[in-house]
Amino acid sequence: MRGFIFFPPSVLALTVAPPALLSGNLTRVGNFGNASASNLTTSPNTRCSPSAYGTNLNVESCANAVEKIPRTPLLYVYGTKGQVGTEIIVPIRYQSDDGLCVIDLRTKKRGATLKNEITRPIDISDAAQRVIAQCVMGSRSRSGGVTFGFSSET
Repeated sequence: MRGFIFFPPSVLALTVAPPALLSGNLTRVGNFGNASASNLTTSPNTRCSPSAYGTNLNVESCANAVEKIPRTPLLYVYGTKGQVGTEIIVPIRYQSDDGLCVIDLRTKKRGATLKNEITRPIDISDAAQRVIAQCVMGSRSRSGGVTFGFSSET
């Protein structure tokens, strides 16, 4: 089955799941860090959900999707098209080469407005790896999940 990882930080969200469960116009990005499940900590901000994010995700496919996320330590402002101060437009989709796992990075509305978020691509990659370790590798259903709290509002 396909699955996805979703990340909703304060306002930024990251999801890992099968592509069929996610919809919307996303920027697709081509090209797992060196982390393993044993050296990744779990996060209280991570939610695994077979019903929402799919089951039987392939660890290798999700690791391949994580490899697409740049590992740069520079801070960037993430936001939607047209938002003042946005440096990187979201949503963004990182998809495995076999198409079985996607990682979506989106903003979530806070009240009536969307706000920009500041984070580093390396933090996004680390958050995706935590979801994979906790949800895909750490559960019997090998489910997808969502995480947040890896960015801050501008």
